[in-house]
Amino acid sequence: MKIIFVTQGEYALFYLDVLPLLAQKLTLDRVGFYVTGRSNHARYLKRAARLNLNVDFLNGWDLTSAEDGADDDFVKTLEDEFGEPFLWNALVIDRRIYNGILTKYKQDYRPRFTHDEMLAVLQKSFKAVLQFVEEIEPDIIIGGFTPVTSAEYIFYRCAKVKGIKYMNLNPTKILNRVTFSQDIYREFPHFHKDYAAYLQQQDGDVFLEQARQYLQAKDKKYEGVITSSAHFPCGQWLGNTFKYPFVVARYYLRKTHLDNEERGCQWGYFYRNIRNPIRDKIVRVILPYCSLEMLSQWSYAYYPLHVEPEIALSLFGREYLNQIELIRNIAKSVPVTWKLVVKDHPAGVGRRNIGYYRRLLEIPNVVLVDHYVDSERIVENARMVFTVSGFSGFEAILKRKPVITFGTTFYDVLPDEMVRCVRSLRELPGVVKDLLNGYRYSERDVVSLIAAALKNSTPLNLYEDVLNKKGRTTVDSTTFDEQKREFADFLLRSMG
Repeated sequence: MKIIFVTQGEYALFYLDVLPLLAQKLTLDRVGFYVTGRSNHARYLKRAARLNLNVDFLNGWDLTSAEDGADDDFVKTLEDEFGEPFLWNALVIDRRIYNGILTKYKQDYRPRFTHDEMLAVLQKSFKAVLQFVEEIEPDIIIGGFTPVTSAEYIFYRCAKVKGIKYMNLNPTKILNRVTFSQDIYREFPHFHKDYAAYLQQQDGDVFLEQARQYLQAKDKKYEGVITSSAHFPCGQWLGNTFKYPFVVARYYLRKTHLDNEERGCQWGYFYRNIRNPIRDKIVRVILPYCSLEMLSQWSYAYYPLHVEPEIALSLFGREYLNQIELIRNIAKSVPVTWKLVVKDHPAGVGRRNIGYYRRLLEIPNVVLVDHYVDSERIVENARMVFTVSGFSGFEAILKRKPVITFGTTFYDVLPDEMVRCVRSLRELPGVVKDLLNGYRYSERDVVSLIAAALKNSTPLNLYEDVLNKKGRTTVDSTTFDEQKREFADFLLRSMG
């Protein structure tokens, strides 16, 4: 068996730990890794050296440069063979290429590269990925968990065009369960197949019982939810401010400024740890937020903002990258006496300037709620919930609220009387009215879908332990080593 793992940062270390567990039950002739994060390079090599396996690496940081230029005819040939139908996805999903250098920390839409330079990066990435695939000759390519670099998308398209089995890791956001899809668009035909079967069989299955227990639980927080406090972290902020000169010094002394992948990270530290908390404090003082008491007096719909740029928009909802205009359309598509409540995403705190929120407030029936208010309390009294492709839609379904989505979600399979996916904003007012008049909650359908998700997933603390993202909710008490063993078994089953 030959495998290529398409990974991001810490994710590669996790799969290098899982490989020995796979090797116990599978003959691994050759393994390839696409990796990002030059700072982890030594750790990748050290961990791979412990394995008695033939492991090759393709380094993502070698691909994000445009010094060689692009051959337009060659790029057109690539697009004809690998496009969907074109290759813009390969550029748009990579915020390091399509957006500004500070896009992870603020709204920075000034492209880092010119159009010609983007094509050069695209060409270089394609050549490297195609050569890597030809050398490894993989039986399967395993991606995860969502593509955020051009090369990850290219690996996916290579697999599809060349007939190589492809699997992509996804969090279900039900407890700490993860699953695999056969594409990057979070479409789960295996969920849908078992969902249909469970609709016919409502007894005698362990996953149905677990689904009912989950549905009855008061706290449905899932692993990875950002934990935050409305109080300004004064001590932490002062400490980060004191450290900043040393961060800048290290940035230049280690010549990180010459690293194309890490360039600008000293500003990232400044925005994330110093500037954004202050901006958040100022915004919260100035903006006229509505209280929950005020909301209780109105009929309203709810739209939680997505982080920008993020895969929920750039891949699953490309038509709605401009959320202000989407919100403007939603606000004009609900009953005229309703308000539309908008709340920022916890990960977006401090990233948007105050002008963004003021443009939202210019829409007559739009009101803002403090982003530290629990969304669950807003949903409880909402008449309807809108989302592009967020899990907030499923949380609203569990609260027995009608939901309208604009992008791809796993819960779109539920009956039209519960959730609708709108592909044209022209249709939106009619869909809103139709769903309000015909709404019908079906616990049988919800239980069946949750059971299908549980059956086709495995527990893994993806954010906290695999990706090493701190300040996240953890919902599982089993050890990480136990989760690795269960994951290895699940991976083998999923590989067939």
